[in-house]
This record gives sequence, C-alpha cells and structure tokens, in this order.
Amino acid sequence: MESVQKTAPPDSHVRPINRNPYLFRTGRVLLVIEGVLLIVLGVWGLVATAMYPVAGSAGAPVLVFHFTTLHSWVLLGTGLLAVVSAGRRRTALIFTGLQFSAYMLLFAVGSVASARSARTPLGFDAGDSVLHLILAVVGASLFMWLAGQDMEGRWWVRDQTRAGGR
Repeated sequence: MESVQKTAPPDSHVRPINRNPYLFRTGRVLLVIEGVLLIVLGVWGLVATAMYPVAGSAGAPVLVFHFTTLHSWVLLGTGLLAVVSAGRRRTALIFTGLQFSAYMLLFAVGSVASARSARTPLGFDAGDSVLHLILAVVGASLFMWLAGQDMEGRWWVRDQTRAGGR
C-alpha cells in the first residue's frame, strides 16, 4: 500500500480507507445474532402469555423470566431493530447506543420495581433485571466494537486513478 496517512493531505487526490473491515463485519454478525435471539425470546414470551393468561401482571414464565405481553413486544421490537440496523454502520451505532441507554434505564427501574410488591405493566422481577443488565452490557460492547474505526479516525491513501498514476 502506498503512502497511508492518518490525516488527509491538503490535495484532493486521496480517498478514505478502512484499515480494519473485520470490526464492522463481525459486529454486524453479532448484532444479527442478538436480534434473532431477542426475536425468539419475544415470540416465546408472546406465546407463553397467550397460553398462560391468568398470569396477569406477574407475567408468564419463560425460562427464568416472567414476561408480560408488553415486555415480550419490547424484546421482539428490540430484536427486529437489531436485525434491521445491522445493515449500515451509522444505524448500528445509533441503535446500540440507544439500546445501552434504554436497557440501563429498564435495569434501574426494574431493580426498584422488583424490590416492591406492586407489579408494573412490564412485570419486572429479579430475572428481568438481570436480562436488562445483560442487554445493556451487550449494547455498550457492540457500540464500542462498531465504533473502533470512528474512534481511531480515518486513514487516507493516494488515489492512483485521480492522481495521474504517480
């Protein structure tokens, strides 16, 4: 590779390059895997709440969690957004940043709500709080993984086609 520079030179015969395309490719795969798992969990929760309607605000049991219909829709929506946002770097960064923020908020609210005897519309319990914390950590991790190129800056290389073959 010829003349790779960290900052762009003043002439216009350069083009930006990605020094590590591996970051976005694997981040995209991880985001799709997360999305598919959340879609499965959300659909499973919807099926469980339909089959166990007497649970009410306590939520239907799914694995170690108790999901209400609203909570299942939140997980299903998050999964769908994760799969859709995996297509472009900017949308993936926005999604993972919002995922971290939203699930940290749900973790905080759920931790307080699970300590009380009154139920919330999302039916929070301790297992749900752990799930929300895990999803917040996954969101933050994917954000940092995907933002690797943005944090190190662009790299520039001379464009041989526009530079006259120099």
